[in-house]
Formats: sequence, structure tokens, C-alpha cells
Amino acid sequence: MEYTRARASITVPRERRLNMRLMALWWDRRAESRFPSIADFDPDDLSDIWRHCFTLDPREPRERSTFRYVGDAIAAQSGVADSEITLDQVAANSLLDHATRNVDEVLSQKVPVIRSGEFVNDDGATVSFRSILLPLSGARDSIECVIGGARCTIDDSPSARRPGAGKTAGNAK
Repeated sequence: MEYTRARASITVPRERRLNMRLMALWWDRRAESRFPSIADFDPDDLSDIWRHCFTLDPREPRERSTFRYVGDAIAAQSGVADSEITLDQVAANSLLDHATRNVDEVLSQKVPVIRSGEFVNDDGATVSFRSILLPLSGARDSIECVIGGARCTIDDSPSARRPGAGKTAGNAK
């Protein structure tokens, strides 16, 4: 009797987590460099998550840093109508505000930063989020751009709502 071994076709599922996808691509593109070049990071490689991403050109002072791109999903969650805004024009207590709070750490440490947390938005809903910031170079070891991404879930059920909780002075930048 002759036995043949059947080959099973196994499909490895694609990573769905935004942070892990961006980090894996960042590591892949950096090769032997400290961090990848802007030219090595192609939005077409991220077409299914690009709407949750943004790119930021760091400037001094930090508040004057300018967004090159803000994806439509994160823009809608953050009240951003124009992607060419500066960091100080981002609405306080928005998803984009929380996602960019660690830009200084990325610039000084020259490492990616992943963050997760919760906040209460201006409508009183609880927002749970995860975000990532990754440094990109233009030349040598200088950071010319920061690419970031963020996703969130919003719990606006009556039991989770806290009216006025997001409108405190402590939430200002």
C-alpha cells in the first residue's frame, strides 16, 4: 500500500493590529539603519490602514510641527477638516491630540513609542485608544518625519457617559 502525504494549504492571517503592522513595516524598512528613510515608507503598503495614519514634520517649537497627511478616519475622530494643520491647531482631548502626546519622546529618544489609554471626549463618551509614533529619517540619523497611527473604540452607552467630563481646563494642551 502506498501512502502520499497531502499538503494542507494554510493561510496565515494578516496582522490586523495597526500598531503591530506599522511597527513590522518600520523594522523591515530600516534594514541596517537606525530608522527608515521617508522614501522607504510607501502608503501603498498600508492601503487598508492608511486612513488611520498621519505624518508629522517636526519643527521647533514643537507646537509648530506640521501634519503632511491626516487619514480620513483619524481626522473624523479628531474634528480635523484640513490635513495641513500644525500640532497646536489639533483639538485638545481628541484622538489625534492623544496620539501625538509623545512626539517629544520620539524626537529625543529616536525610538518608536506605542501608547494606549482611555479618555473622556467632549461629548462625555469614553474613548479607548491605541497609538504608535515612528521616526523616519531624511538623511543620516536626523528625524525628518514622524509617522503615526491610532484607532479607537467609543463607548457612548448611557452607563459610560460622563457629561462635561471632557471639558475641564486640565485637558488643554
